[in-house]
Amino acid sequence: MMKKLKTLTTSTAIALASVGGTAFAQEAQATPVVSDTAVNEPALVTKSQVKPLEKSEVPAPSTVKPALDAQKAVVKDAEAKIDTAKADVKAKEATVASTEKEVATATQAVKDAEAIASQVTPAKVAEVKDAQTKNLEAQTANQEATEATNAQIKTETAVLAEKQSDVATAKENLEQAEKDVQTAEQTVANAESALDGTGLANAEKDLKEAQKGVKDAETTVSDAQTAFKNATKADADRDQAIKSAETDVNTKNDAVKLAKEKLATANQHAESVDAKLQTAQDELTKAQDALKNVDVVNIQNPTFHISDSLRDKIGAKSNDITYKDAYELWGANDNETTRRVMRGMAVQMSSASTIKISEADKNRPVDLNNLTDDQLVEISQFYAKMLTQLNHNFGYNENKKAYVSSETLERSKREAKQYEKRALDPRTAGHIPGGIENLMPMGNGSDEQTMYGLKQAVIRAFELSSYEDEPSKWEHLSSNLFNKAYKPVALTIANINGEYWMLTTFSGSQEDPIEDKTDIATLEKAVATAESNLEKAKTASENAKNALTTASTDYASALSLKTEAEKVLADAMATPLQAQVAENNLRLANIALENAKKREATASEAVANFSASLADKKTALEKAQDELKSAKTVKTIASQALENTSAKLEDQETKLDSLNKQVTKLLAEKDALVKEAKELAEQLQAYLDAPVALANAQDTQAKAEAKLETAKAELTTAQSTLEDLLSAYRTEYAKLVDLQTDYDELVDLAEKAQENVVATLPDGTVIAIPKGAPTAEVLPEVNVDELQKALATGKEVTLDAQGKVVVKEKRETYSAPAVKLVENEKVTYSRVERAKTLPNTGENSSVAMLVFGAILGTFGLVTVRRKN
Repeated sequence: MMKKLKTLTTSTAIALASVGGTAFAQEAQATPVVSDTAVNEPALVTKSQVKPLEKSEVPAPSTVKPALDAQKAVVKDAEAKIDTAKADVKAKEATVASTEKEVATATQAVKDAEAIASQVTPAKVAEVKDAQTKNLEAQTANQEATEATNAQIKTETAVLAEKQSDVATAKENLEQAEKDVQTAEQTVANAESALDGTGLANAEKDLKEAQKGVKDAETTVSDAQTAFKNATKADADRDQAIKSAETDVNTKNDAVKLAKEKLATANQHAESVDAKLQTAQDELTKAQDALKNVDVVNIQNPTFHISDSLRDKIGAKSNDITYKDAYELWGANDNETTRRVMRGMAVQMSSASTIKISEADKNRPVDLNNLTDDQLVEISQFYAKMLTQLNHNFGYNENKKAYVSSETLERSKREAKQYEKRALDPRTAGHIPGGIENLMPMGNGSDEQTMYGLKQAVIRAFELSSYEDEPSKWEHLSSNLFNKAYKPVALTIANINGEYWMLTTFSGSQEDPIEDKTDIATLEKAVATAESNLEKAKTASENAKNALTTASTDYASALSLKTEAEKVLADAMATPLQAQVAENNLRLANIALENAKKREATASEAVANFSASLADKKTALEKAQDELKSAKTVKTIASQALENTSAKLEDQETKLDSLNKQVTKLLAEKDALVKEAKELAEQLQAYLDAPVALANAQDTQAKAEAKLETAKAELTTAQSTLEDLLSAYRTEYAKLVDLQTDYDELVDLAEKAQENVVATLPDGTVIAIPKGAPTAEVLPEVNVDELQKALATGKEVTLDAQGKVVVKEKRETYSAPAVKLVENEKVTYSRVERAKTLPNTGENSSVAMLVFGAILGTFGLVTVRRKN
């Protein structure tokens, strides 16, 4: 291929040709070319190197045009394939994005389930078990109190029946005594009226009432007989109901005892399993603690959604871009918009990533001026982990890791010493010659007195060189990205005039890695084993909890059934005894009938007394008065007896009512205990369901993550295909650029051939000399001593046409021509990358061309170009 034509400074070339001075290599390539000639090595030029010109014919542009047109067609076809591949990548990215949302949803579900499961602590389970134990104890106490109360109710119910009969008897006695008093009073009145011959009508009326009283008493006796019969049957039914209820209660009580025993067994088993679970948990905690004492590096690769307008403006292939996308877009088109996108994505990368330093490092002091090799290796390996994940995020070397080597570490230490010896601020003095490193300021080192603080500085250096590198046009990021193969890396600290700098040194060759003594894989395996053991213990614990829950539920159910049976028994026992009272009422009804008959007889005697003699009437009056007196005495006694029996009945009723209230209280307590037992069983069931729900959520998450991995793999394949097509496109596009350049230069030479003589130098360089230009057989004389002194000043030195030395304050430097970049192509500006390959200073024949062209330039403008 051909390069663009260049114009040389005549006087400089003449000076070189005249005195054999030093020619300094000028950088004029986008990417340095490997050469065995060291940077700044002098190229000596003498007059003897100038050779005669050979006139040559310039090829016509038409000789290149067919190949140029054909190459344009090839590039156009490659662009079409790239568009198709881009569409496929975009579709795959959409699938990945939607799957990532599924993973996010599943992950949130796991977090929610974990939040619930986290409440199931051993302490809370112990609380439930303790509550169940207390519930059992309360049930036992309640059962004993219920049985004692029921037994007392049986006794007191019988006593109540006696007291009720006593009161009924006393009432009947008092009623009969009152009637006897009334009868005696009426008899006395009748006897008195019989003496004076009046009151017969009243006596006959009393007789009728007495006769009616007999009939009423007979009816009462009949009713009392029926009531006694019914009461006897009711008491028999009551006894049967009580017996049935007692049998049912005893059966239910046996079931409660059995359920209680099962619950106790389940509790013991659960406690045993919980002990094993705690042991497994302790082992996991121990393994996790060991893992916590190592550094954790997790460089994420987030995507950022951009608007359609921004996407079109920066030429992105998707609305969701990564840091890599932003970097490539910026490399393809460096402007404020792409730089802004780079800044934004850098913030995304930093905020999404997690880099954790071991807490133990806070207690490890370091001396920045005397760091040991072990300490340097440790921070270097820490940095290498970050580089590894960063490169993986960019799709580079996915199966390889960055590493630290002894050779690179020693080289980094030497470079640090060179910076310290030079004692110049790198911000103004730049890198040392030949340095292959990133250089980041740390300040005065006041925050890096521990390994923890030093590693924080390492993180900061990584962020500065990977994310916040816009001032250097992300040259340091370019150094961090090994897009072909990983190379060794090492970190050292340089104290430059009291300010510390972190050097990240890279090697250009493969070297033996230093073993990373932090065996994270073994620690992770120990955690995995402990987690597996814990899962088994959890399974056993869940089974034990399930059995405990079942036992608790069975116990609560048995308790509930027994409580209902006890309620039935309480209702049966609360039914009063009726036969004893009914029997007493029948006896009293018969007595009342006899008394009614006696009153009837007395009333008959009173009527008959009206026809008796006066003496008999007087005798009857006296008898009636005695009977009245006796009846009143009986009434007084009966009244007192009723008062006494009523008081005893009231006491008995109060006692029995208290017992019945106690039963009601015990039943309410039973209901509360049953409710509590059920709640405890449900709580255990809830504890059991929480891990199951968590397992289901984790299973869903695992499936979503597997789906995401598949989608990412397909996206990676599509991206790889696109990269291959882009690589092929870049190759074909480069060919097109070369052909277009050759064509343009041939057109240019064809135009210049109209007024110039075209000749070819021995090294193949084509030059154009103005027609009619004079020739200088003898070069101007130069004062060599004066020239050497001027050159020693380090300033720009030129010679005029007469050979005089001219010293300038500033030198004009040659700038590389602008080269059009294809997509994903970037120009390497990094000092590190430039130092990896050394520029070609040129062969003697090339220098001769420069000198000869300069000589010809003495008589006119000379343009030259070189063929590759």
